[in-house]
Amino acid sequence: MLRFIVCEDNKDFLSRLCNTINKVMMPYNFEYKISKFTDYNKEVEEIIKRKNEQKVYILDIELGDISGLEIASEIRENDLESINTIL
Repeated sequence: MLRFIVCEDNKDFLSRLCNTINKVMMPYNFEYKISKFTDYNKEVEEIIKRKNEQKVYILDIELGDISGLEIASEIRENDLESINTIL
């Protein structure tokens, strides 16, 4: 299963990103899950540390008290096999 982790504090943009992911994935017979977050919290931290899972991170550059760059740095320290994109 492929897991998309979308961190975006603008709820309208978050919704559009998730709709786009669904449209892109729809034609493929591939199991996936979208995890949506409007802030960086313990659950995101646990996902980053989880092993044996294919993950794609889509991060807002400005996410409340923490930047997408800081989250990307944590991802690089803990999850080298993932893909992350900063918007």
